[in-house]
Amino acid sequence: PVKSATSSAFLFGGRTGTLPTSRDTDQDLVDDIVEHALGGPDVGRDPRVHPFTDRDGTGEEPPFAYLRIGAYPGRYAIERPAIADFDVLSYNERNFAWRLGFLRGVYENGYLWQGHPVETTLSNQAYVVGIESTELPPFEEANEDRFVYNMGVDALEPGWTNLWYHRQRGGTRFDSRNNWQLGRPDNSEIGPQGAPPTAHRGRWAYGTNLRGAYTNNATMDLFSPVLNLSVSSPQSTDPSNTSEYFLIFHEWLDLSEQHSGDHVRIDAILPETGADVATRVKGVDRPLVTVLAQRNYSENTTGEWRRVVVPLTPVANEEKVYLRFSLVSESEDTVRTAGGWYIDHVVVVQGGDLTGTYPDAPDETDVFLLGDNVPVVVDSAVTYGGGLFGFGLLPAGNYTVNGQTNVISIGPGNWSANIALDPFVPSTSSPLITGFTSNGATIHWDAVIGRQYQVQYSTDLTSNPPDWTTLGTMVANQVNMSFPDSNPSGTIRFYRVRRID
Repeated sequence: PVKSATSSAFLFGGRTGTLPTSRDTDQDLVDDIVEHALGGPDVGRDPRVHPFTDRDGTGEEPPFAYLRIGAYPGRYAIERPAIADFDVLSYNERNFAWRLGFLRGVYENGYLWQGHPVETTLSNQAYVVGIESTELPPFEEANEDRFVYNMGVDALEPGWTNLWYHRQRGGTRFDSRNNWQLGRPDNSEIGPQGAPPTAHRGRWAYGTNLRGAYTNNATMDLFSPVLNLSVSSPQSTDPSNTSEYFLIFHEWLDLSEQHSGDHVRIDAILPETGADVATRVKGVDRPLVTVLAQRNYSENTTGEWRRVVVPLTPVANEEKVYLRFSLVSESEDTVRTAGGWYIDHVVVVQGGDLTGTYPDAPDETDVFLLGDNVPVVVDSAVTYGGGLFGFGLLPAGNYTVNGQTNVISIGPGNWSANIALDPFVPSTSSPLITGFTSNGATIHWDAVIGRQYQVQYSTDLTSNPPDWTTLGTMVANQVNMSFPDSNPSGTIRFYRVRRID
């Protein structure tokens, strides 16, 4: 008989998460396919579970050691968040978003609190935003504590060193040329290239004018909170990690093509005295350290969010560091149509380090790092100095190298490992491999616009040398490139993307 529609079941999807169509569903900076390859949920690498917001009862472990870079409450064991998502109040917004309440046993009077969690820290807390009256709260160090209570992200004064702060260089945050703003982006006026439709993650981002073009004749600086980059840092989520620090952030960049001198850059400011710290300037005898050199419109993201990874080697072991994100525009008095610079999801992390020796291998021989659970190639390196090789910024998980049977575990308690491979058998070399599939796939990679790339596949990485077949060659026309492969044979294919110019 024909069944009634009322008794039918309709199933959609089969995947969960905050961004179920994303390459990185839980937004922990590790692609989903890599999390599965490194052991999956069995080793705390579940792409459905964010390690900071959903950790209780899931066994999910953070993939890196994070330096706490978010806005810092400073009291009552509430730690500074490890990821700066900027999803709490700016100073200018707080008057419109406070709610009444108090924490019994700490405050006798009903001070005003912010209900939304401070960025990505514990979701069941309420936090002080500010004090409405001019009267300071009853603490012994009241004069020192007054700034700690302003619990948003956006600082009113540079001396609020636990918060983010921005100003026109040589001036203040109230200078009309300072376009940095914290809030929800809106591209209805500037267009889809000029500004993102939403923050990269969550609700808010920092941008140089959230709803329009940036100004002329400006040098606008956005400062991070003060950071301790010593090894081991008391600000780290895992002080046992002694690896190198990396800055990772997401940007939307739209600079004017009519003004090639307009540029963005990132510098490290190294204060020396207490006054230097309070005013966010470098010490007289301290250098200005370039973290990411200036880039102009040629590095525009063309309507996409882009992840940027920058090593912080030049400021290793510095105990007081400000990261300064700067947009500099020319002084020409013309109409500007470009949207500027947006920053979101900022982290400073330490990953794992894996070094080794490939006996008898000549220099520039490729070495492949694979996941233990699934044979996805996570990274590749080349040998140097008689067979030496190394991998850095590795997320926690289980790895193998060049298909050998030894499993290397990277993570808390063992962030650094060293191995020796079997002696080298002569082979041809190959560059980065991006993934694998047995029934067709679309290969994705981050590209530089105007550069030429070649997509290839192999069906056997254990052969020496692997046999690579070219699927296509193309010039990148956007920063997030993709290439479809129907794979009609149905065999497992390992992919690599080569930049060939």
